[in-house]
Amino acid sequence: MYSWYGKSALTVVLLAREPIPSLKNNKWMTRAWTLQEFLAPKSIRFYSRDWALYRGDTWPNHKESPDIRRELAQAVGIDEDTLVDFSPISLDVRAKLRLASTREATVPVDIAYALIGIFSSDLTPECRDPEDALGLLLQEIVHRERDARAVLDWIGKSSQFNSCLPAEISAYRDPPYNPPPILEIEMEARVAELRALLPKRDITMFFEDLSALSSISFTHRRLSLPCITFSVSVDTTRCNEASSTSNPRITYQAQTSALGYFEFKASCTAFMAQDEVVLVYPWLRDLLAQTNLPGCDKYTRALRLVVHLEQPFRALLLVKRSFDTYKRVAVDNEILIPERKMTSLKDIGTKVLEIL
Repeated sequence: MYSWYGKSALTVVLLAREPIPSLKNNKWMTRAWTLQEFLAPKSIRFYSRDWALYRGDTWPNHKESPDIRRELAQAVGIDEDTLVDFSPISLDVRAKLRLASTREATVPVDIAYALIGIFSSDLTPECRDPEDALGLLLQEIVHRERDARAVLDWIGKSSQFNSCLPAEISAYRDPPYNPPPILEIEMEARVAELRALLPKRDITMFFEDLSALSSISFTHRRLSLPCITFSVSVDTTRCNEASSTSNPRITYQAQTSALGYFEFKASCTAFMAQDEVVLVYPWLRDLLAQTNLPGCDKYTRALRLVVHLEQPFRALLLVKRSFDTYKRVAVDNEILIPERKMTSLKDIGTKVLEIL
């Protein structure tokens, strides 16, 4: 359908049969399938009741009408140039997921299928389960784009397709977390401090091990996620108390030797006392890209990487479920590790984890 709209000479949109205060407040803007109806076409005209031109605007193409183009761009939250000349590569993965995150469909699986053209997907619309349909689409995006942050940085309920994916696309309404930038003068000062603090051999080996990890991949519902790992101890003493209540969700206290204490809220059945729990930093593509500067030797790149790792970051929490496989713990709040100074690389690992 995306291709049909893209090749159309003119796309005609009948908005409603009642007075329309604005495009933003019109039901047409909430539907899953209508996202491609205004992105794909080069030429479009909006009509209100009785087939009257929207706002009486007589421009042959409402994407070229300054007033309607501005109104439509503001209603959707993209710039006007992107709206006028959209293609699947006009926006990054997370921006397109955000556009879809507020939309609804009468048939739930259509939430995913309405995005096939927008993501240039090869997905065949065969699933009847909405979580599986969305899961297949997101799996393809991760495997093709290798972008962990765009798809995996969310808060909410996990999908039955894979625990690292959300059950609903509305999880992408909020943007992924991005740490504040580091001024170069601050970077150089901290690198000088770390040169005197961390053994060159240790930090260089850490950097080499991290760089050697295979890329993220996602096939057959199995996510292979390269990441920095931190062993976690979780206090589960309140689980029995909460399990007898009508809302069995509790705030857990947890700690890692490398990062200190943190809290998160999740189901009282998320863990058992004997479970192996690991906190992970999976945003390696962005992390390594920040150190890839011309003229930098490996040791300096490794030091700069540690400085970036000292900045606040949103972490994922995983629990080991079987031999070398993990599941993501669905939490009610972000796990944001605050800025801190690293004095050692002890108890920090690098590994590709298999997540179901």
